[in-house]
This record gives sequence, C-alpha cells and structure tokens, in this order.
Amino acid sequence: MKIIDNPSTKEILIQVYAWENIERLHELVPWANRLCPRFTKILSEFSKIKSQIEMLKLPDQFNEIFALSGWIAYESLNAGVMKKAIEIADNSELVDADNFLADHYDEDTLKWAILRFNGHPDFYKRL
Repeated sequence: MKIIDNPSTKEILIQVYAWENIERLHELVPWANRLCPRFTKILSEFSKIKSQIEMLKLPDQFNEIFALSGWIAYESLNAGVMKKAIEIADNSELVDADNFLADHYDEDTLKWAILRFNGHPDFYKRL
C-alpha cells in the first residue's frame, strides 16, 4: 500500500480534485467573476494549497526510486532532502543520489536519531 492511499490523505486528495474541477469550470465561465468577485482570490489561494499537496506524493515517489537501494521514506526524513535526492536521481546517476542521501546523515543527525530511540522501550534492542 502506498502512503498516498492512506484514508486521511485520500480524503484530502478527493477534495483537491473536486476543487480542480471547480477551477476548470471557472476558467470556462469567466463571467462568473461578476457573480462572485472573491472567487478568483479563493482560487488563487487554492493554487498555493495545491502545490503544498504535492508534498503528500513525495514519500511514494522517493520510495519508488530508492527502496531497492535500501532507502525508505520515514516521518522525520527531511522533505527537502527527499526532494533533492529525487531530483538528483532524475537528472544524474542513482549512485549520486545515494551518495547525497548518505551524506545527509552527519554526526548530529545520527545523534538525534539515537536519542529518539532512548525514549521508546521497544527500540532498546535496536540501540
């Protein structure tokens, strides 16, 4: 199951797709602005939200590219790092993206990950 198929995520996407249909309808009926002048501003705000919604697809895109190399998206993996790794993989060699990901795990990143394990009894074995 993909992360994007999570029920709460799916509900958000359904609403976004509904708004996209309203947006297309608005483009076809430009005189509707006279009936509701604020609607253009609402659609402008929707465009900003729509770009943020793309972030919901990021973990699945990441996993499709990197899972076979042993990388998997997790909740505290920086979205910017995932995005950049995908970009590198798309524009270069997978090994370059792999090296980028490995370089992301510096001493501070690893310390914080280990500290998070300390707070969970189920993770003691992993420590």
